[in-house]
Amino acid sequence: MKLFRRLRLVVLTPLLVAAAWAGFLWLRDLSVFRVHHVTVSGLTSPAAPAIRRILRDTGLRMTTLHVRQDKLRRAASSFPSVRSVSASAGFPNTLHIKVTEYEPVAALSASDGRRVAVSSADTLLRAVGPNAKLPAVSVGSIPSSGRLEDAAAVKLVAVLARAPRALRPLIAHAYPTARGITVAVRSGPLLYLGSASRITAKWAAATRVRGDGTSHGAGVIDVRLPERPAASGFG
Repeated sequence: MKLFRRLRLVVLTPLLVAAAWAGFLWLRDLSVFRVHHVTVSGLTSPAAPAIRRILRDTGLRMTTLHVRQDKLRRAASSFPSVRSVSASAGFPNTLHIKVTEYEPVAALSASDGRRVAVSSADTLLRAVGPNAKLPAVSVGSIPSSGRLEDAAAVKLVAVLARAPRALRPLIAHAYPTARGITVAVRSGPLLYLGSASRITAKWAAATRVRGDGTSHGAGVIDVRLPERPAASGFG
């Protein structure tokens, strides 16, 4: 008798699991759980209305028991400014979508006059207007691949990405010189950063010296040695 019960348990358990799974697959797509409200957060780029619209249309074809993250990511994949998409259900009929965007940190300036924004991940952000107030990095041409691959420009973009967010709009241009990486501040001094090492400390030193009244009117702020910054070129 015990052997019969064990055999019956061995046979019935997989059938019950399969039946439960089939029931869930049927239940999760019922219209009672259909998404009626979609919220989208995290969008700030000029492409935000178009991104919000396509994510909303995609989300409205789901249910709160069957949220397809892959479909949402695929729907937004044509927008270069989108870094990631995640979603969570609000029972019974709401879908919350969170978008993380790439932040523009510089503008690539080509020899033919074209400009396009670039993120810290070297992704080109064509949705950002050419007149955006971003530090310029000169390149021979705008990459057609959608990614920055020029090693010298990649290094400059990485340095600008570490600049304090409040300072970045004040930077006109970053370029290599005999003194290493040099940054021109709009209506302000040149910043000598030198190599890309210890860049956070160098930006902190440059910000501190610029905020010091004694550096007013300086033509150059040298932070190649961040513990010993120097202002020069007065008048």
